[in-house]
Amino acid sequence: MSGETSFWKKRLKPDQLELFNCRFSSVVEEMGEILRKTALSVNIKHRQDFSCALFTRNGQLVASAPHIPVHLGALTPCVKALQKLIDNPNDIWVTNHPRWGGSHLPDITLVAPIEWKSKVAGYLAVRAHHAEIGGITPGSMPTNASNLEEEGVVITPFPLISEKRNNLEKFYTLLTSHRFPSRKPEENLADIQAQIAAINLGKKRIRELIGKFGIRSVSQAQEDIITTTAEAVEKSLEKWNKTEIKTVDYMDDGTKIKIRMLFKNSTLYIDFSGTSRVHKGNLNTPFAVTRSVIAYFVRLLIDKKIVLNDGLLRKVKLAIPECFLNPSFKSDSPSSLPAVFGGNVETSQRLIDLLVYSTGISAESQGTMNNVVFGNQSFGYYETLGGGSGATSLGKGTSAIHVHMTNTAISDPELVEHYYPVIIEKIAIRKGSGGKGKFQGGEGIIKIYKFKEKVTISILGERRKVAAKGLEGGGKGKVGQETLVRVDGSIVKLEGRCTIDVSPGEKLIVETPGGGGYGN
Repeated sequence: MSGETSFWKKRLKPDQLELFNCRFSSVVEEMGEILRKTALSVNIKHRQDFSCALFTRNGQLVASAPHIPVHLGALTPCVKALQKLIDNPNDIWVTNHPRWGGSHLPDITLVAPIEWKSKVAGYLAVRAHHAEIGGITPGSMPTNASNLEEEGVVITPFPLISEKRNNLEKFYTLLTSHRFPSRKPEENLADIQAQIAAINLGKKRIRELIGKFGIRSVSQAQEDIITTTAEAVEKSLEKWNKTEIKTVDYMDDGTKIKIRMLFKNSTLYIDFSGTSRVHKGNLNTPFAVTRSVIAYFVRLLIDKKIVLNDGLLRKVKLAIPECFLNPSFKSDSPSSLPAVFGGNVETSQRLIDLLVYSTGISAESQGTMNNVVFGNQSFGYYETLGGGSGATSLGKGTSAIHVHMTNTAISDPELVEHYYPVIIEKIAIRKGSGGKGKFQGGEGIIKIYKFKEKVTISILGERRKVAAKGLEGGGKGKVGQETLVRVDGSIVKLEGRCTIDVSPGEKLIVETPGGGGYGN
C-alpha cells in the first residue's frame, strides 16, 4: 500500500509495530555503517565512537542503533533545543555546546529535519567523537581544564548545510581561529562530511518509508513504539511500588553523589538534592548526559528487550538542583562555563554504578572509561579502555569489556602503530582484579604503550581510589593504576587524572579496574 492512506485507525498490532521497529532500527544502523565506512579518523572509523538516532516531529527519540548509550539518551535535549532554531526543513545544523544538549566538546552533533512535502516529518541526529577538537592539550582532554574554553573549540549551533549556502568553510574557520584551535582540522572536516553522508542517507530511507506507507502510518508507528515502551516501564515499576532508596557515593576526589529514589504509583521519582556543587575541574555532567544515564538505568529495570527511546522516561520524574550533575551554561563566554569532559565519560559511569548497585541489579563495575590520550602539535589520539563488569545473581562479571555508558570497539594495535608513533607492547587481562565471591567480578585490562616520539599524555580515570563494591557479600574489585617507565628504568606512579610529557622510548602501563563480586 502506498500514498497517504493510513491502514490503522488506532494503535498498531504487535506484529505491525515490530516490523516498523525493525525498519526504523535498520535505518539508523545503516546510517552508522555509512559513517564508519566514510570517516577518516581512527576514533570514528575503527573505534566506532559515534551514535545515530531517529526522532519524531516533536523531537522524541524513537529509534537508535545500539551504539553509545551515553550519546543516545542525551540526544533528545539537543534535538529539542535545535528545533527552536531550525527554520528550513532542508538544513543540517551542527553543535557541540552543552547549553544546546551537547555532552562534551569532542562529540560533534549534526541534527537535521526530515522534509516531506515542505513539512517536517521527523528529525535525524548523528553524534561522533572527534579525537581532536583543540584545547590546551593534544587530544582535547585536558585533565587540568577549569573552564569550557580550555577543552577546545565550542560550536554554538548554526546551519552547516542550508539551501542558501554550504558553511563547511565557516566550520573550518571556526576550528582554526579558536584561542586553542584544533590540531587536525582537515580530519575534522573529513569526519564531519561523513556525518553529513549519514544524515542524507537517513533522510532518503525515511522518505522511502513514508512514500510506501504514508506519513500518517509512519508517524503512528513512531508514537506507538514510544507508548509501548512507556507501558512496559509502568508495568515493571509496579513491583517496586512504595519502595524508597536513599544512597550516596563519592568520586575519587571526594565529590558527592546523593540520590533518593521513590517508586510510587508506577512512577519513579529521583531526587539529587545534596549532591556536590559545580565541580572546579572537568567532572561536571551536562543535564543531557545525566538524563542519558537515567534512561539507560530505567531500561535495565524492564523485564523485556526494548530499543532505547523516550518512552523510557515518561514515568520518571527528576529533581536535579544546580550541581555538578546539572551545571548552568547560561553565560555566552566559554571561559566562564564549567569544564565537562570528565562528566561525560567518568561521572556518568560512577552514577550508573550507584544506581544499579543500590537497586541490586548488579555489583559495581569498573565505573570508568579509562581515557587515554596522547599527541603533540601534529596529532591527537584518544581511546577508552575496557575493564571488569560487576557480577550478578545470575553469574560472574565479564572481563576486559566496555561497560554501561560506553560501547566502543578496541583500537586494533596494528592500526594504532601504523598511524601513530607508538608500539603496543602488551594487551592482556589483569588477572586477580575482579572481586571475589560466589560469582567473581569481571577482570580489568593491562595495556602497555611504548612511545617513539615525544608526546604529551593525558589520563582520566575513576576508581583509582574508590573500588567497585561487591553485592550480597561479594568482594571489591581492584582499583586501577597507571605507571610510567622512564628510559633509565625508573618508575613513576601516576594519578588517575594527570597530564605528563614523555620522551621516546618511555612506556605507559595502564591497569584498569575490576568489577565487584556477588555473594560470599
